[in-house]
Amino acid sequence: HYWRLDPCLWREILLHCKSLGFEIVCSYVPWSVHEIDRCQFDFSGPKNLGHFIDLAAELDMKLLLRPGPHINAEITGFGFPKRILDDKEIKARGPLGNPATMPAPPQGFHIPSYSSSKFFSELTVFFDALAPLFDRSCYPKGPVIGVQVDNENSHFFRTGPFDLDYH
Repeated sequence: HYWRLDPCLWREILLHCKSLGFEIVCSYVPWSVHEIDRCQFDFSGPKNLGHFIDLAAELDMKLLLRPGPHINAEITGFGFPKRILDDKEIKARGPLGNPATMPAPPQGFHIPSYSSSKFFSELTVFFDALAPLFDRSCYPKGPVIGVQVDNENSHFFRTGPFDLDYH
């Protein structure tokens, strides 16, 4: 994951991947890492996704990017900004109306509801921030050959999309 590594090491890391025979690199694009405030995003330093994409193109590697919104990535909140997880209008609800919780270490959190129109309005702001970058970088114009929505295509490791959410 580019955002966890020193950008000075990206070239060397990608070259090592390539030397092992890998042609495609996969990386999460975490909403919580890039959002510094509502409608304000940081794509600089280790968060410089554009530079990472350009470097992959220069090295003739392909990318699969995973912007979520649910990414897991072993980070608290699975990539959702804290303000999203704390928003009462967005929280998934259990059958008794209580907030549905994901008991994931290091700290459990309330799950956002994919039935919440406010959630999708907020998510649209993040995706709109990524859209110009993806537009210029998607194959054949660039190295991005796929964009995966959500981690492992399951809503918090559930078998059905709404079996946890009575929102």
